[in-house]
Amino acid sequence: MSEAARLIRQYLDKQGGSTEAKVHHLLSTFEVGERDAAGRKRIVAELGDENVQVEPPLEGLDPGDEVVLSAPSRPASERPAPELDDETRAAFMSPAEPPSTPETLEDSRPMTQSEPDHHTRDERDPRSRTLEVWIAALLGVVAILTAVATYNAVIEDGDTLANFNEGIRLNVEAAERDSAGLQEYATDQSTYLEFIKSDQEGNQDVAEYFRTTLFSPELEEGVKWVEKGGKDAVSPFQEESPYTRPEWTKAEDLRKRTSSKFAQAKVHDEDGDKYVLATVILSIALFLLGIAGVNRQYRVQLGLTALGAVVAVVGLIQIAAVGL
Repeated sequence: MSEAARLIRQYLDKQGGSTEAKVHHLLSTFEVGERDAAGRKRIVAELGDENVQVEPPLEGLDPGDEVVLSAPSRPASERPAPELDDETRAAFMSPAEPPSTPETLEDSRPMTQSEPDHHTRDERDPRSRTLEVWIAALLGVVAILTAVATYNAVIEDGDTLANFNEGIRLNVEAAERDSAGLQEYATDQSTYLEFIKSDQEGNQDVAEYFRTTLFSPELEEGVKWVEKGGKDAVSPFQEESPYTRPEWTKAEDLRKRTSSKFAQAKVHDEDGDKYVLATVILSIALFLLGIAGVNRQYRVQLGLTALGAVVAVVGLIQIAAVGL
């Protein structure tokens, strides 16, 4: 025999044998799903055991439809002692009416164990609510700082790669200029040897041809230095000679620019690492503040919030220290 059906019969006896109810109220009372056809038949059968009729039949009705529950009246001597406790009254009587004068099941809503009691007083420390506002604000600020640090880390990584690639390009160009200078140096040496050979053999026309036609400006300057110099001025290619190649000067300038680009790449790489460290620190602050936000003990909330704020300040200092 169903306890729910027995209680409904008791309620009908007090209400004169008839009342109206929503289908979903019956389904909730008997713990039957909305689409459970077998469960609806069980409801009708259990109510029938208590001589309670349901009109119209439950089969095919929507949860919001109404049915009439009726039962023939019986002498008071045959009625069992009423056992309507507070929970049963809340399930079968309108919450707007006093427990002693329920009207219909239409306005009633059965309570289940899973439903929250909205009348339960929030017993948390009132200071927690104010603190939660500060926690939310700190979470927003730290999230923005984390995004800024992440963005700057990506920018620094891009600058590192750009400077490193530019340094490699300049280094290759410097090597090419060095190679071109060595080729011109070898040509000048060969031309100068042929000039000396022709001059010593007395072929002044050939020697003059070499000097006026094949000498480079740099070689001509070195030869003039030999002619005007003393006994120590033996060759235009010796170390004291003003002879040099412009390709070597350009290559040296390119090598200086290469070193500068590599140095800049190193600085950007270090700054990027600092921003990454800042994001790690700020992530720890986000974690601490997130735990504080869901905790319900004020002292724990306050401690986690303070610790998270300190960690966030450390992350901010780390961001501000980049470039110093």
